[in-house]
Amino acid sequence: MGVMSSEAGTFELPAGLELSQYPIVDVSDEPIDGNPAHLSVSIARGTLNT
Repeated sequence: MGVMSSEAGTFELPAGLELSQYPIVDVSDEPIDGNPAHLSVSIARGTLNT
């Protein structure tokens, strides 16, 4: 969704996004190297209740 450079962040979801298709939220620590692939370094993970 975006880059967070502080202890808190707000990210705008794309219009029309169907949250039921994405029930899991994962916050990961990724290098800013242009590679969007997840490197398995999760800081937080949880499920969305819709």
